[in-house]
Amino acid sequence: MLALPGALAGIGFAWLVGPWMVRGLGNSQAETALSVRPDFSVLAITAAVACVCALLFGMAPAWTASRTNIEGPLRSSHPRTSAGSAVARRIFIPLQLALSLMLIVVAALLGATVVHLRTDYTGFRTKNVVFYIADFGRLPQKGADLVALYHRILQRMEEQPGVESASVAAVLPYHGWIAKATFTAAANPKLSTAEFSNINVISADYFATVGTRLLSGRDFRNDDSDLHSCVINRRAAAMYFPHTSALGKMLHQVERNIVTGTTTTRDCQVVGIVRNTKYDTVRESPPSIIYFPVSAQSYRLTNMYFAIHGRSIAEAEAAYHKVIHELAPRSPETDPATFNQLMNDSIAQEQLLSALSGFFAVLALLLSSIGIYGLVARDVSRRTTEIGLRMALEATRLRVFLMILRQTAFLLAMGLAAGAAAAFFAARSVSSFLYEIHAENPAVFLAAAGVLVIVGLIAATLPARHAISIDPVNALRSE
Repeated sequence: MLALPGALAGIGFAWLVGPWMVRGLGNSQAETALSVRPDFSVLAITAAVACVCALLFGMAPAWTASRTNIEGPLRSSHPRTSAGSAVARRIFIPLQLALSLMLIVVAALLGATVVHLRTDYTGFRTKNVVFYIADFGRLPQKGADLVALYHRILQRMEEQPGVESASVAAVLPYHGWIAKATFTAAANPKLSTAEFSNINVISADYFATVGTRLLSGRDFRNDDSDLHSCVINRRAAAMYFPHTSALGKMLHQVERNIVTGTTTTRDCQVVGIVRNTKYDTVRESPPSIIYFPVSAQSYRLTNMYFAIHGRSIAEAEAAYHKVIHELAPRSPETDPATFNQLMNDSIAQEQLLSALSGFFAVLALLLSSIGIYGLVARDVSRRTTEIGLRMALEATRLRVFLMILRQTAFLLAMGLAAGAAAAFFAARSVSSFLYEIHAENPAVFLAAAGVLVIVGLIAATLPARHAISIDPVNALRSE
């Protein structure tokens, strides 16, 4: 009677909540790749687990009932319970509370991690920025002609209504890959002093499009003045030119051919310095980055990424489609990727863990509150005569109310004591997933304990209010 309706309700709940949880991740790939509709094998396994749990947890009270002395209950107008069953109930509730505290702490830590990842400085503007990958491999333009085509497309895009700026780049932020190369300052060209830096190939207005501030110098100009020029970020400037300004200085890019064993260099003059940005993941510290202008020798020349900043995503997308149809009609259109979507994809794992832990924490809180309510309500029902007698002897309603809550406070204290230790080890186990928050953060533990206490007291207040509404005369007559 209890298990079957609960099982049917659980199946319906899983059917409804599964897609909602996947959508809550904000990851488009996860939404299409994950199937959360329960199938026959999943239902069979969970049904078997549910049956085993129902049998296991039903055996203890059933065994107690089979060993009950008949004479005592028949003589009394109210049911009595054995000391063993009462002790068992008072042990299970603190265990529920301890588990709830552990899950709340983990959920709070993972939730704080997601908040920090979303609000931490990245060096970019993510609002109303959309990216499209070019598919220009089939076009007749090659080399310098293809670079000129990119420049014409960008100029035409910036003329479209609603477009603030447009540019191209070889590598997107948070796309999981960026090229690296070895550089050394011209003033100290020894290979022993060479340091690795990330590299990206961009056109003019890239920094304006993605919202990275230019600190000094100038941007690229999409003309001959870009020849042998480069823009570096602040960290690269500090790495290669620690005691002087990097503007106007020369950088050597050192290229080693592992097949032939030869080493070649390419020089570039630093014409601008920009703020640090995070490129690979949001978790990383900003790497050193060297930006080169688009040229006929650039890698990924046929598959650059268009970056468009518009007043809205819709206006940016409309500008892309219109200009591509005009200037490169033979190239296939590609799917867009918004900057916000790239950000969400880069923290998909953290968001998944946060959503799952939060869901189970809420579920554990609900079960704990139901357990406390049931225990206190049963205790009030069993002690109706006692409560009536106390009130007949002029015990105040407040005193009776506090007497009922005292039991709940004792259970909460036991659950918090056991749960604090369990939560400590659980928090340490997820420390590798945390960002800018310590696993032993005392504020998180105190907040989790406060939530658990409030929920527990609210659950106990409902039967406690019933206790203080008992009429002493009717309570004594019922005995």
